[in-house]
Amino acid sequence: MVTRTCDLRRFYLRPDPVVNQIVRYCLFRAAAKYGVLLHAVCFESNHFHLLLTDTTGRLDLFMAWLDRCIAKCLLEYLGEQYPERYTETIWCDQSYNDLLLTNHAAVRDKLCYTVLNCVKDRLVEKYKQWPGVLHGPADWLKPPMEVSRPEYFFDQTDDEHAVATGCFVPPPQYGDRPLPGLVEDFRQQLNARQLELVTQARGAGQGFVGVKKILATDPFDAPHNVRPKGGRKPTVAAGGDREAYKKAVGAVREYRRQYRAAWQSFRRGLEATFPGGTLLMRHRYRQPCEPLDCWCCVLARCPGAKPPPTTG
Repeated sequence: MVTRTCDLRRFYLRPDPVVNQIVRYCLFRAAAKYGVLLHAVCFESNHFHLLLTDTTGRLDLFMAWLDRCIAKCLLEYLGEQYPERYTETIWCDQSYNDLLLTNHAAVRDKLCYTVLNCVKDRLVEKYKQWPGVLHGPADWLKPPMEVSRPEYFFDQTDDEHAVATGCFVPPPQYGDRPLPGLVEDFRQQLNARQLELVTQARGAGQGFVGVKKILATDPFDAPHNVRPKGGRKPTVAAGGDREAYKKAVGAVREYRRQYRAAWQSFRRGLEATFPGGTLLMRHRYRQPCEPLDCWCCVLARCPGAKPPPTTG
């Protein structure tokens, strides 16, 4: 799961037909360009969540292209709509946050979290009411979508990319499940969790913003509450399975240990082979990398695969 936030938490992604077109067009082109499978997405007014599968190990390039193109389009669009206002950037100065989902329970939890994010944040009472870009299990049954190129940033004479086509598919690890039944299972889970969120809000005396106010939001405004600082940024999730979580955390620590050792050799001008999963050093500096060992991730295991042999 990938998350990115707007600069100063401003509502630059406030949904309207043009913003929705920009987001979908850029998302579909980026996914096709870098071999990314899209499972669920939710673009709120000042941040977004993507549940995806990176099939080629180029998540960093996918996110760089997606963020750049959305930002370029939005800067032109906002400049046209609000000529008296000015901004130089769309995204916060921190990088995106990516969370590795290690098992089916984690996928289920984060898929529900993504789709219901607009309900959790007290924006709309039902996720289907959200006027922005929101896709989930129901879209797995739909044919590919076509989105026309926005009038901003992109070369309007490029006939090859006048339309972007994209679709939403279930995570590959659910491929053995009949699709209609799988979608129905997720629908029931989403409805049950949505009812819990609404009940909690009402019990706390909190209401929902509503579509009308959301659409009337000033894109240069931001939430008035102070964002908590210093919290943890998790890198793995295991859906409550403590053993799976400990195993994944251990794998992340081992990766970092190997990376530090390779980095120190590289800085000294020595030959260095980085651990599998390295992105920057592989793409920018063409450094050799070990094969990616994902045995800590249940979802990465192929049917019938056996764990790597242990050495005593």
